[in-house]
Amino acid sequence: MQPQRWSGVVAVAIGLATTTTASTASAGEAVALAYQPPPGCPGADALREGVVQRLGPAAIAERAPVTIAVAIAAHGDAWQVVLAVHGDESPGDRPERVATCDAAMDLAIRRVVELVSARAAIRQAEVDGRRFVPRGRIAMGAGAAAELFDGFGDLTMEAEVGTAGARTVAAFVRIVEGSEPNDGWAINRTDVSAGVQGCASWRWLEGCVRLGGDRWSQSRQTSTYIGFRQANWGFALGARVSAVAPLGEHFGVRVGVLGAQRTGYDAGIGDFTPWQRGYGLDAAGLLWF
Repeated sequence: MQPQRWSGVVAVAIGLATTTTASTASAGEAVALAYQPPPGCPGADALREGVVQRLGPAAIAERAPVTIAVAIAAHGDAWQVVLAVHGDESPGDRPERVATCDAAMDLAIRRVVELVSARAAIRQAEVDGRRFVPRGRIAMGAGAAAELFDGFGDLTMEAEVGTAGARTVAAFVRIVEGSEPNDGWAINRTDVSAGVQGCASWRWLEGCVRLGGDRWSQSRQTSTYIGFRQANWGFALGARVSAVAPLGEHFGVRVGVLGAQRTGYDAGIGDFTPWQRGYGLDAAGLLWF
């Protein structure tokens, strides 16, 4: 890399790095310091302590692949500070002059901090560039509910696909099935709802509301005979609160409680049926992509 090109990169990185904390600056690979103080000037301990005070002890090592060499020398009535970086592509820093040796040490500390922070910012940018950022999420789950009958014995299956992030929108399909014996017969009920949901999350907690179309059906049958079938179409409302636990970058699990209300048009009575309310517990596997 040419010196002019590196200087431009470092200048941008320094601008970014100066807005970060000391822990961020020291997150990069540690560097070593080389400095031989001229007579009457602060020693190597002053340089190291000044840098550690600003960046933390993890930023400086006794030995490291990269060494920043600091040179302070008298030039007439002024003191010149020159930094050189060994073991890296950087050609170092431009020479600067100040009035006193103490001011030269302050300048050297400041320039070392800027160079170390710039290297850490560049390294962090490379890491961020390789980090997986999900664009969407798929959920597949099952659970138990008390929606079609009074008892908590209905089985649920659910699938979702949508966006990823703190606020998401997804399409969903939910199936609820239940059965109850009745005088030698079995009453079987199935409810299928599909629609859209919006969710907001905070840390591991997620809350969602949903709206969709709904189809409810019922049949009365024995093992060999179906006595009757009926069905209606309508719409459903629901809300869910869940705990979400990521398992790596791409996978996770979700466990939550869901409340639902549904109504449908009954052709037999020529009107919508009363609202049916229910609740359920479900668990789902998550895939971020």
